[in-house]
Amino acid sequence: PRIEYMHIARSVADFDYFLRWGCEIWYLISGDVRYFVENQIYEVEPGDLIITNPNEIHKPTFKSNTIYERITLCFDPMFFSQFSTESFDLLACFYDRKNGVGNKITLTTEQDTELRRIFFEIEKEYASAEDSRDIRLNALMIELLELAQEYVNKGLVSEIRLSTRPDYIDGEILDILSRYSVKTIELGLQSLNDEVLNASKRGHDTECALSACRAIKERGFNLIGQMMIGLPRSNADTEIKTAELICRVGADGARVYPTVVFADTELSDMMRGGEYAPLSTDDAVTRTKNVLAVFDSYGVPCIRVGLCASENLRDASLAIAGATHSAIGEMAMSELFYDRICEELDKRAIFGGELKIFVSRGATSKAIGQKRKNKEKICKKYCLTSLKVLEKNELLGYNIILEHNN
Repeated sequence: PRIEYMHIARSVADFDYFLRWGCEIWYLISGDVRYFVENQIYEVEPGDLIITNPNEIHKPTFKSNTIYERITLCFDPMFFSQFSTESFDLLACFYDRKNGVGNKITLTTEQDTELRRIFFEIEKEYASAEDSRDIRLNALMIELLELAQEYVNKGLVSEIRLSTRPDYIDGEILDILSRYSVKTIELGLQSLNDEVLNASKRGHDTECALSACRAIKERGFNLIGQMMIGLPRSNADTEIKTAELICRVGADGARVYPTVVFADTELSDMMRGGEYAPLSTDDAVTRTKNVLAVFDSYGVPCIRVGLCASENLRDASLAIAGATHSAIGEMAMSELFYDRICEELDKRAIFGGELKIFVSRGATSKAIGQKRKNKEKICKKYCLTSLKVLEKNELLGYNIILEHNN
């Protein structure tokens, strides 16, 4: 993912309105600044934050010649969207508002002190010698864990969960994590096929990933395996195999994401050079459905399927190819329900009459399908006079119960 950190002190100058390539956090250290976002003007003081998404034009202006010092952190929202859930969207403050509204955040003294400390620690890591980098990064990780642990101790949160790469997991890291209330570790596995990992330049092999998974489980942590559909050199078979290996290594849950091609990336160059064929929406739905069926067969829940909707996915100049549809997950789950229903109807040789289908709690819309597609197809295929989809609390996953009357 692209992340850009900048700390600049300079004389004041005139700025034109501009757009950033990602979501930006602007933090004022010193200066006599007024900040424009769209048609809104914000009076800002040292310690204030201005947050903007990639579609908000903005600029600072200056009321005096006081030295202007600020920190900016710009990041690709697609990176952070993978850590969001249906109930907690990390990007909500950037997108769940009108452009030019709610951009300013005033920190408390305690928050300001802590944020400055973290910013300056990040700068030390960028400046540190390579031989001391790992030690210093571990020390910073411990400080962040200590901060999170305070919230657990106060009863404000129940546990700490984190996400990392498999090649960052070793005995020392797990020793550190075990001292805190870390319950769940998510690994960005993406694929468990060496050819795919090499083509995607992940920097590690399958055995490294599996070893990390085994170590996490042996130490008693919950394991969530994140995988992707449509990576370079991947196909339906390698993706099914990846899902199976995630289950066999003892994962407690999974996340599945489709590959999207963004402009000005190496993947976009590979696509233009004929080295990579991006996913169509239909391909993404079918291949996601295939791995969902694997996870369901092993009883491993998928806590996230598909990407969170964002402006980046809707901007054709940024997301230039791949499965950008925001409902890929919903469509894949719907397809899997359709397959399961048809399998059961065929097995019982049901044709005509009235049918009730019982599904797990919250799965009614998925079983019916987008725009009632599944319901219409099933009624037509099996000449049903009526079809009702109801929920039973005792059902899990994609299990169904049929009740048929001629």
